[in-house]
Amino acid sequence: SFSPDGKLLAMQRAYGNHDQIAIYDWTNDRLTQLTFDAANHRFPIWTPDGQRIIYSSDAGHPGVQNIYWQRVNGSGPADRLTDSPNNQVATSIDPLGTLISFSEFAGARASDVWSLPLQANGKPGAPRPFVNTPAFETHGTFSPDGKFVAYMSSEQGAFEIYVRTFDGAGGPWRVSTAGGAHPTWSKNTQELMYVIDD
Repeated sequence: SFSPDGKLLAMQRAYGNHDQIAIYDWTNDRLTQLTFDAANHRFPIWTPDGQRIIYSSDAGHPGVQNIYWQRVNGSGPADRLTDSPNNQVATSIDPLGTLISFSEFAGARASDVWSLPLQANGKPGAPRPFVNTPAFETHGTFSPDGKFVAYMSSEQGAFEIYVRTFDGAGGPWRVSTAGGAHPTWSKNTQELMYVIDD
């Protein structure tokens, strides 16, 4: 995951028997490990100010990934943002840094897209569902202006890419035509990039 200024990459990297978060300064070819404990830390994303990394970790429930964040400079402890018996993966944060989009997996065949509000003091509010249907929905991603969320859903069988307004006033609109997964918004153009099977 690129930092907001594009100078650093946050990544999940295996150290021994555990996955840890590391930060790679690709202009200076320097890798710095951020997490060190005997837990698995995965799927890092950056806050818009570049000061923290949001990631999934099983530090609280071994084998169950919930959402945490940690300062990029390593100062202070990691803070736990959610507490759930289900695996959760943060996939995006809005441009103001006030809402995290995350997926919650209830078994191998069930997933929904949720949002987690962050208060002004950085404390998490109560999570609430954003897309919650019998279909498998995941990878909610905020648009650069924060008004829309793209996500992948199996509501018509195969995974396709959909877009909804975050306030619920518009959509969903299907964007892909022959399958789609892992949507990513372009920061410079009004386009979505995504993966297809072929």
